[in-house]
Amino acid sequence: ARRLAGRSRALRQVRRGLVIGLCAGALLRAAALPLAGTTDVVIWKTWAYGASADLSGAYGVGGQPPEHPEVAWQTRHFAVDYPPLTLEELAVTGALYRHVDAAFEDSRLLDSLVKLPGVLWELLLVTFLLTWGRRRWGSETAARAALAWWLNPAVILNGPGDRKSTRLNSSHLGIS
Repeated sequence: ARRLAGRSRALRQVRRGLVIGLCAGALLRAAALPLAGTTDVVIWKTWAYGASADLSGAYGVGGQPPEHPEVAWQTRHFAVDYPPLTLEELAVTGALYRHVDAAFEDSRLLDSLVKLPGVLWELLLVTFLLTWGRRRWGSETAARAALAWWLNPAVILNGPGDRKSTRLNSSHLGIS
């Protein structure tokens, strides 16, 4: 009975730590989303603008070597060189933003929306680590693995802080 009570107490502590860690990571991501980031964020905003206006036109028409037309937004021009799923996500992001700001002006909201799909992919990875990890390693180890990734400063700064394609680096898992 004591052993069972000890396990129950340990499981409650793991769950409490998991909830606290997940909330802390979510708060850090929420604080980082509106940050301007580097020029990569500008590229994503440009692609969101172009893809929401003409998704298929953002990729070009083929050619040998493939021709990549430049997508323009404000004074910026960038060729699309990422896989289709990325541009499709950005097209949805751009379409949502157009409902808020038809002129598609630069803003912190746009910064946040462009980075949001990456955070959603991060949540998917954490969910995977928790569910698959629980079956593979047990609840405590799965929780530690998920939190080690979710609270990793490099992941937060490289993802919602800057949008350096965290979802492509770790979460797409070959979907594109």
